[in-house]
Amino acid sequence: MEKRLQELMPEIKIFFFEELDSTNSKAAELARTGEDGVFIVAARRQSSGRGRMGRSFYSGEGGLYMSLVLRPHSSESATLLTTAAAVAAAEAIEALSGEKAEIKWVNDIFLRGRKVCGILAEGSFSPGATSPDFAVVGIGVNVTEPESGFPDDIREIAGAVLSRGGANHIAELAADIVRRFLPLCGDLESRGWYENYLRRLNCLDRPVTVRQGEITRSAAAVALDRDFRLLVRFDEGGEQWLSFGEISIRQ
Repeated sequence: MEKRLQELMPEIKIFFFEELDSTNSKAAELARTGEDGVFIVAARRQSSGRGRMGRSFYSGEGGLYMSLVLRPHSSESATLLTTAAAVAAAEAIEALSGEKAEIKWVNDIFLRGRKVCGILAEGSFSPGATSPDFAVVGIGVNVTEPESGFPDDIREIAGAVLSRGGANHIAELAADIVRRFLPLCGDLESRGWYENYLRRLNCLDRPVTVRQGEITRSAAAVALDRDFRLLVRFDEGGEQWLSFGEISIRQ
C-alpha cells in the first residue's frame, strides 16, 4: 500500500508504517522533532487508535488510518478542520460506495445507519501562543469489515464502506479524501463547506442525548450555525449552542 499511496499523492511526503499505536501520535512526534510542511502518516493497523473524548478507536486490518499534519493560522482551526475533513471523507466515501453518507455532529460519518469513519483533530501550541504550531487531523475509515467481524462492543454500531474487496481501495480512498480536503484547508475562514456539511447532518429535528463531561441531558437538535455550533433545545426547558460535547440520536 505504501507504494500505491506515493504514486497517487507524489506531491505530499508520506510516512507509512505496518503498525503504529496511533497515527496522530506519530504525526505529532515527527512535527515536534523537525519535520516541516504538510505531510501524512499512514498505517495498516493501529494498536491504540484514539477517538474523541478519550475513547479508543478500533483499527484492525481492512481500514484506512492516516493523519495529516497541517499548519493553520487560527486558534479555532480544530473545529473547522474537523468539519472540513468530515465533508471530504463523506464525499469520498460516497464516490466509492455509490451511497449517501451522513454526518453525525461533529465528526462521525455514517453509511446505511452505521458508523464507518471517525475524525480527530488536535492542535499543538507553544506556551503563550494563540495559534497552533501545527494541527494533526486523524481520519479512520472502516473500508471493509474484518473477517471475524467487529468487536462485540461496537458490533451494533460499526459498519464498513464496502462489503468485500475493500482492501484494494484503501490507497485510492486515502488519496481522494486528501484531494478533497486540502483545498478546503486553504481557506478555512470562508467555511465554504458549510452547506455540504449541513446537507449531510443527520441529527437536525431529531431527539438527541447530549453528553458534556459527566452530564447527560435529553434534547432536540434545532440548528447549526456557520461556526458549526449545534443549537439544542433541552426537554426540561432552555436552549444552548454546543461548541463541544457529544450527541447520540435517540430512536
